[in-house]
Amino acid sequence: MGKLNVELQRCFFMIFNPQNLGVTWWMASGESVDLGNGYFVPYSEHPPQLAYLKGWQERKETWRYVMQGEEKALWDNFLFSQTELVTLPHFIIENMKSFKTIHLDGSFNSFGCLTTGNEQPLTNESFDLLIRFSKVFDLTYTRFNDIKIAEAQTDQAKQDLIQIQTEKKRAEEALFTLQSTQTQLIQAEKMASLGELTAGIAHEIQNPLNFVNNFSELNNELVAEIDEQLAIGNEQYAEGNPQQAITHLQQAKDLITDIKANSEKINHHGKRAESIVKSMLEHSRKSSGIKEPTDINKLCDEYVRLSYHACLSGRQGLRAKDSKFNCDYKLDLDPNLPLVNVVSQDIGRVILNILNNAFQACTENLVGSSDTQAPANQQGFKPLVMVTTKYFASSRLPTGQAGLCSITISDNGPGIPESIRDKIFQPFFTTKPTGQGTGLGLSLAYDIVKAHGGMIQVNTNYHPLVATPNETNKVYQPETSTEFIISLKVDGQDQLS
Repeated sequence: MGKLNVELQRCFFMIFNPQNLGVTWWMASGESVDLGNGYFVPYSEHPPQLAYLKGWQERKETWRYVMQGEEKALWDNFLFSQTELVTLPHFIIENMKSFKTIHLDGSFNSFGCLTTGNEQPLTNESFDLLIRFSKVFDLTYTRFNDIKIAEAQTDQAKQDLIQIQTEKKRAEEALFTLQSTQTQLIQAEKMASLGELTAGIAHEIQNPLNFVNNFSELNNELVAEIDEQLAIGNEQYAEGNPQQAITHLQQAKDLITDIKANSEKINHHGKRAESIVKSMLEHSRKSSGIKEPTDINKLCDEYVRLSYHACLSGRQGLRAKDSKFNCDYKLDLDPNLPLVNVVSQDIGRVILNILNNAFQACTENLVGSSDTQAPANQQGFKPLVMVTTKYFASSRLPTGQAGLCSITISDNGPGIPESIRDKIFQPFFTTKPTGQGTGLGLSLAYDIVKAHGGMIQVNTNYHPLVATPNETNKVYQPETSTEFIISLKVDGQDQLS
C-alpha cells in the first residue's frame, strides 16, 4: 500500500482463531524492519480487542476506532507484557508506545481484518484502497487454506499408503508364518493333513494379496499425480492465474477421492486375507464370518464335485491323489429347500471334510490290490457316496419349532467300530496312519455346526467286507454303512433342540 502513496505507520493482518481463543497478528512498519510473523494475542476484555471482535463478527467493511489516553496505556501494557509482541525489537515497542493517540482503520473479512494504525485517520481515498486490499487478502487466504487442506490430504494419503504397505507386509509375514507352521505341524505327525490345509490357504490368500499389491501400486501413481497437480496449481497461482490454480486443485481433490476408494478396496481385501489366516485358528473359537442366505443345494453340489474330481485352493482332489480311487457319488437334492442363513465357507468346509472321509472310507475295502482290478473277494463291490438334502417346513413340525434343513452324507464303506464312535468328534482323534490325519476335521465340523445353532449326528453299522464261506466271489454289500446328518435351522429360532 505504501507504493500507492498511502502513508502508513503500522499495518496489521489480523487472523481470528476462535478455536485458540485469540488473534494472530502479521505486521509491517514504516521503518522497513523485518518484524517477523505470526504474533499470537489471546482474547482479553480490553475495549479495543472487544471492538475488534465485534467488528469481525459483523464483518464490517469500514471500521474506525480511536484509542488514546489511559485506554491506550493499558492496551500497550497488555500487548507488550502478556503477548508474543514482547519479542519485537525494543525500539519498535517504544515507538508504538510513544503515540498518545492512535487511529485504527480497518476492513473485516471472513478470516479477520486488515488494519492500519496511524496518528491521523486514513483519507477516504486511502480507505478505499484498504478495502480493496482486504478483499484481495480474503480471496488469497481462502486459496491458501484450500492448498493447505489439499496438501494435508495428500500427506494423509501418503500415510495411508504407508499403513497399507505395513499391513501388506504383515499379511506376507503371516503367510510366511503360516507356511512355517505347516512344516512344524507335518513334523509333529498328527498335524500332517493340517499342513495340506495350510498349503490350500496359502493359495487362497494369494488373491487378496494380489489386490493389495495392485491397488497399492495404483495409489503410488495417484499420489505422484496429486503432487504434480499441486505443483502446477502453485505455479499457476504464482503467475496470477487463480482460476487455473483452482482447476488443478480440484483435480488433486478428485485424485484423493480415487485414493480413498482404492484404500477401501485394499482394506476389504486385506480383511479377506486376514479372515483366511484366522480360519486356521477357528477350532477354539466361533467363526467371525457373516451369515448370508445360501443355496445349500448348490453348496453340496460344488463340494461333492470338488472332493471327487478337482482342486480346492491348489489341493488335489481325492480322485487325482489315488489312482486306485474308483468310487461313485449320487445327489438327491430337495428342490423346495429355501436359502439358509449360514457362513457358506464354514458350512462348505464341514461338507468337504465329511465327504473326504466318506470317499476314503469307501476305498478302504479296495486297499491291497496292486492294480485297478479289485481282489477276488471284493468283486461286485461298488463304492458309493450319497448326498441328500431335505426341507422340513415349520408347518410339518411340532408347534413353535423352526423349519429345518438337513444334509445327509452317507457311504457304503466299512462303518465306524463301536469302540471309537464316542471319540470321533474329539479334537486330535484320528484312525488314519501317523502323518496322514490331524484329528481336527470332525471336531471343527462339530464346532462350526454348533456355532450355527444346528446339530450333527452320526449313524453307522460296522461291517468290513469279507468273503462269505464257500462263496469267494460274493461279499456283503450294505446300502449304507455310515451317515452324517447335519441339521440347520431355516427360520424362527437361534438354536435347535
